[in-house]
Amino acid sequence: MNWESLNNLFDKKNLCILGFGREGKAMVDFLIKHHSGDIVVADANPEIQNSYSLTYASQLIFQTGEHYLDDLNRYDLIIKSPGIPKSQLIGKVDFQKVTSQTDLFLGLFPHQVTGITGTKGKSTTSSLIYHILSSARKDTVLLGNIGIPAISLIDRIRPETSIIFELSSHQLEDVKHSPHIGLLLNIFEEHLDHYASFEQYQQAKFNITRFQNQDDILVYPANNIHIQNLLKDEGTKAIGMSYSLKYQGNIDGWWENNCIYINFEKEIRRIVPENQLELQGEHNRLNILAACMACLQNGISEKVIERALPLFKPLPHRMEYLGAINGKYFYNDSIATIPQATIAAIQTLPKVDTLIVGGYNRGINYQHFIEFLAQSSIQYLMLTGEVGKIIQEGLQTKSYKGEVRFYEDFKQLVEDAISLTPQGGTCLLSPAAASYDRFKNFEERGNLFKKIVISSNKCN
Repeated sequence: MNWESLNNLFDKKNLCILGFGREGKAMVDFLIKHHSGDIVVADANPEIQNSYSLTYASQLIFQTGEHYLDDLNRYDLIIKSPGIPKSQLIGKVDFQKVTSQTDLFLGLFPHQVTGITGTKGKSTTSSLIYHILSSARKDTVLLGNIGIPAISLIDRIRPETSIIFELSSHQLEDVKHSPHIGLLLNIFEEHLDHYASFEQYQQAKFNITRFQNQDDILVYPANNIHIQNLLKDEGTKAIGMSYSLKYQGNIDGWWENNCIYINFEKEIRRIVPENQLELQGEHNRLNILAACMACLQNGISEKVIERALPLFKPLPHRMEYLGAINGKYFYNDSIATIPQATIAAIQTLPKVDTLIVGGYNRGINYQHFIEFLAQSSIQYLMLTGEVGKIIQEGLQTKSYKGEVRFYEDFKQLVEDAISLTPQGGTCLLSPAAASYDRFKNFEERGNLFKKIVISSNKCN
């Protein structure tokens, strides 16, 4: 069992679990089962011990409050959770002592992991790969940033198991290992509240390939300028497989006449989905390409992929169609936390009449997005949050012909959006901003939008 390998690493060491979120709790659960020594849990929240079962209180030691990062060097090994920025530890700890659940896991299963990262599309692509592999009855697990801590499934993994690992930049920034098959879907500005610069964010993402060797695979888009620059400046030892929506010289995957073509093992493989795909939009066509390339690398045949693709259902909050209500069409795209994602959503739909935008400001440049909105045919632009104010101010000097409304109250905003959307028209929630100004996460925001929309139908 691989926990024995971890026990060898943990044996006779003073361990500290830094951060008690989802990953931290899973790590503690694992150590309680497999480690006999004390476990120190360090977290800023002094209430964490009240939220955890104290059955094993004698084994757990809590270090909480404003000084939770003090004296970290007294520990032999620190397992850091992804939510704690590395910058907070500078000057407080010897980084040779710091590892992460992600890095431990990648080190244990170097030849079994297909890792997926990118600013947008990670969850959809990871879930699609898992769906196709499962359709082939392949022993596979889906874990990581999708919401399943890797360590919680470690006892489920066998030598033949394919591991589909969704990786955030926060998870990647600490690693010294890379997956056997790495997918770098895209890089755009995001998480600038977590990183000192966009450059640092890009460097974290590039760890998906930084530690690969010549037997590993890197799947990446041919036309993302940030990825191209990283490959030019940093290079990779891995076998590169690039893809694009249309064929261009020296690429390995592309679309043509609604068919997928992939150059695999010196042969052009043609994948013709059996029925219409539910994943719509150019951004999803790119995600589908990357997923198909990863599935071929995992030994899945074209025929299995062709049957499985149309059966995949889009994930919630990702261009989620809520239905036609009172002759109006509603879409929930709460996952869109950057301008590029919102633009892709608008371009996917035939016409957007009402757009709900705004939220928490992460320091992203919205100038290009403001120019896009100014030239759009959107009738009603419903704005909220600090990002909404930025867009409202930016549009004042533009020739936008629609109506701009700003709201502090999200519920009132949605109710007015429902009312203003014309008969036969489309209302889209695609915020182009994070949700943390008033919601726990994008799911909570999307669920409230759905609740209000559905309730409006019952009241009519």
